[in-house]
Amino acid sequence: MSIDAGILTQVKNLLKDQNRGPDIRNAAVFTWRHIIDRYGGQAEDSYFISAIQNMALYRRATMLEPIELLYEWKNAGWIEYSPDGLTIRIAPAGIEQLQKWEEEDRIFRTTGAHEKIRSLLDEAASIKEENGVKVKHLVQRAEMIVGQIFGKSSRYLVAVQQIKFHGLPYDSIANRDIGGPFRRGKETFTNLCQVMLEELGPEPNNMPLKERLIAGQPARNLMKIQNIIGGLTVTGIHDPYTTAASLTTIHKLADMGTKFDASLRLLGTPQVLKNSTEKKSMVSLLTDINAERNTTWEIRTYLQASKPHRRFLVLADGSVVTCGMSLNHIDKDEVLDREPAASENAGYDQRFFEDKWKSGTVVT
Repeated sequence: MSIDAGILTQVKNLLKDQNRGPDIRNAAVFTWRHIIDRYGGQAEDSYFISAIQNMALYRRATMLEPIELLYEWKNAGWIEYSPDGLTIRIAPAGIEQLQKWEEEDRIFRTTGAHEKIRSLLDEAASIKEENGVKVKHLVQRAEMIVGQIFGKSSRYLVAVQQIKFHGLPYDSIANRDIGGPFRRGKETFTNLCQVMLEELGPEPNNMPLKERLIAGQPARNLMKIQNIIGGLTVTGIHDPYTTAASLTTIHKLADMGTKFDASLRLLGTPQVLKNSTEKKSMVSLLTDINAERNTTWEIRTYLQASKPHRRFLVLADGSVVTCGMSLNHIDKDEVLDREPAASENAGYDQRFFEDKWKSGTVVT
């Protein structure tokens, strides 16, 4: 053996050692799921070897040879050979290990996924009328983001590609259904994004604990409120100064993708509703929102001896978002805080809310 060949062998062995762990893991993730889903987790050893070799076609080639990977998997108790040595079965321990690896991959892919999907919702909402350039950009971003989050073979990616934002050329010539395809396409796209957010489930507990609102930036303040709520559902709102303007803010947040329970409970005080015009305006708007969204939102008020100031939102996971301003006017310099679920403050606020709700008077 020449000196160069000897050095090359040493380098190759070194690379094998460095990549042993990742190769063992990645080859299993790449090949096992297909074998489990299509063949029940059992196939000839030649099929396993061929599947590993095919990784090179996807730029996923391993340093370890297929026979070395099979040895490592067998040694770990993840695969079993038939008595004649020709068939391999993925053992229960292997299936369990694969599920752990797939969960690791899922968490990595979906980190920041909620924010990316919401950015698609924001972009779609900003397109007010048919615009080929903007729609093309939206679809291209959606394909990239959905592919990253859910994979290239995802049904969501197929659904994005099937959305039609434009009608047939004849429709335009005949002035038929002008704008209809765009409106329906945008609605379909928005609904698809909402389904993907539901599929992702609650955001990881990396939501900000604080957000500072700034006077003169009402639109950004709305986004900050949405950001601190994250993918969780708002089930209750305590705001002593609940008015029609408060409902308008909540409605805007819902349109931006913030989740509100279908039976959202809003708890206020009667002081701000002494003006009959204000009360009628709020009740009318609430009726319209419930009819439009097919919800049963309800407002109650309660009497309090001292002047109430504390405002907070109750979230479905038990956490609470406290805010220094009323939702009827968010154009202020204030701070939002999120009290984690099971914290003493969150528990106190929830008990307070439930107590006042039970004794409250329905606003009609």
